[in-house]
Amino acid sequence: MGIRNGAVLAAALTLAGTGAFAQTDDWRGLYGGLTLGAGEVHNDLEHNTGGGGGGGGGGGGPQDVDASGAAGGIVLGYNEVKGNIIYGFEADLMFGALDGTVVSGGGSHSVDIDAMMTLRGRVGMRTGPNAMIYGTAGLAGQRATISHSGAHPDWTETYVGWTAGIGYERALSNGARVGLEALYMDFGSATDVHTPGGGAGGGGPHELVNDASGTVIRVRATFPF
Repeated sequence: MGIRNGAVLAAALTLAGTGAFAQTDDWRGLYGGLTLGAGEVHNDLEHNTGGGGGGGGGGGGPQDVDASGAAGGIVLGYNEVKGNIIYGFEADLMFGALDGTVVSGGGSHSVDIDAMMTLRGRVGMRTGPNAMIYGTAGLAGQRATISHSGAHPDWTETYVGWTAGIGYERALSNGARVGLEALYMDFGSATDVHTPGGGAGGGGPHELVNDASGTVIRVRATFPF
């Protein structure tokens, strides 16, 4: 993830360092655009077997799986302006392929994240007539599929948690805006229970618990409506 995020950061800083920025002060109103970035989500998996009697053997204790990769998508938002403060809300939906696999004595666990979304508020401060820095926080979600080489079938789940981050945005001469954003996302935990063979001699239920959180760094380009 470090190489991908470093490339994204370098591209954004190169763009922000050019001289092609006009003195623009039109931040108010609806906007939409595109975002592209890279991220890593840490998945704390715990696989328990044997439900009721005795020590719950089988899959054993926790397995840590880091799913990393690139994702891109769309952004839609609205800004209001009051003096040097710019505030509003924003929603985005990203699709991509963040995946990872860990192999242990009990088999392998794989995580594949194919979609992420956020719904956030933003509050920023001007750093000049054509630029601002901002903080952002709100809801975050992801859709992930977990595969296990043992008795547990593939499990696809939608997680909902929270996110917070910071960003920098600058206006171009044609009214478009480009920026760089870093978000921390805590997707919370989810549990899946599977009973092999419908419970007939399968050794009790198999329980898989996942606690997921991670970071995304991305560049963005938006346009006022």
